[in-house]
Amino acid sequence: MGCGPVIRLGALCLLIGAAFLLAGCATQGRVTVAERSPGAGDRAPAAKTAPRQAVHTVKRGDTLYSISRSTGVSVRTLARLNGLRPPYRIYPGQKLRLSGWAVAARSAPRRSQAQPKPSAKRAPTSQAGGVMWRWPTSGRVVNEYGGTNKGLDFSVQPGTQVLSAADGEVVYAGAGLAGFERLVIVRHNAEYLSAYSINQPIIVKEKQRIKGGQPIAAINGGGRAAQALHFEIRRNGKPISPRSVLK
Repeated sequence: MGCGPVIRLGALCLLIGAAFLLAGCATQGRVTVAERSPGAGDRAPAAKTAPRQAVHTVKRGDTLYSISRSTGVSVRTLARLNGLRPPYRIYPGQKLRLSGWAVAARSAPRRSQAQPKPSAKRAPTSQAGGVMWRWPTSGRVVNEYGGTNKGLDFSVQPGTQVLSAADGEVVYAGAGLAGFERLVIVRHNAEYLSAYSINQPIIVKEKQRIKGGQPIAAINGGGRAAQALHFEIRRNGKPISPRSVLK
C-alpha cells in the first residue's frame, strides 16, 4: 500500500472473523424512529365552517402549523393551495391562500432563509444499520476499498488521534499483523464491527465500552513523517466499503 507495508489480508480476515464470532450472541438494540408529517400528529382539526377570509398575510413568528391552528385549515391543505413543500418555509408579508385553486409546487422564496453553502469537510456523523458512524481520522485517504484492499488506508500526521468510528465494545486490542504493530477491533452491534491497524500504542483495552469519537490511539511518533492507519468495517463478518456508511 502507498502508506506502509502490505497487510496479510488472510490473517486479518481470520482475526476479524474470530472477533465476529464473539459478537454472534449479542442482540441488536431496537431503534425507534419518530415519524412527523403533516398527515400524522400535526394536522389541525377540520373546520366546521368555511374560513372567513380567503387569504392570510404571514406575520413575523408565524409558521404553517400556527396558521393552521388559527384559521382551521389543515397544514396539508395550506401546503397544497400554496404550492409549499417541506420544510414549509414562509416569510413575513407572504400571502397564503386559505381556499380556492391549488397552485403548482414551487421552491421556497429566496428571501425566506439563507441556505448554508455545502461544506468541504467530512460530515461528522451518519447513520446506517442502527449505528451512528463517524470518520476515524481526519487524515488523507491514500488507498481506497477494492480488490485486495478490504478497507481504507489513511496517511495520518503526528499529533492526530485515531477515533472509534461508533459506540461499541472493544473485543480485541493487541498485536497486529505484518506491517502493523497494533490492531483494535470494536463490536458495534450484532451486525457490525470496525477494525483499526496502526503502528502506535493503543489506549483502550478489551471489554472496554467506548463512545463514537473516543480516541483509540494517538499518532505521536518521532519526527514529521506521516503514519499509516488501515481501517475496515465488517457487516456479518464480511468487509464492506467504509464509504457506504461514512458520509
